[in-house]
Amino acid sequence: MIKKIFGKKVINVELQAEPWVADIYAQTPLEEQEKSMNLRQFKKNIEYAKKSGFDEFYFWGAEWWFWMKEKQHKPEIWNYSKELFNYLELRNPQ
Repeated sequence: MIKKIFGKKVINVELQAEPWVADIYAQTPLEEQEKSMNLRQFKKNIEYAKKSGFDEFYFWGAEWWFWMKEKQHKPEIWNYSKELFNYLELRNPQ
């Protein structure tokens, strides 16, 4: 709507890409964290974002991806993100 009214680029600056938990990650069981964020949900959020009409997206949660990869030995979202960003860079080199 902003783009149509004002003709300006619209950016989503907090696309959810980490879980919503009541406590810090290190004190929240992984099973609880993965209820609100996992690779399947991550992909769904990206698909939703692509359909929303925004021009750019900034993910919220890269530090969690890194923590999952390094401390929990669960690199799925980190690896998928890496593939996604490499693909996007090849499509739109700066």
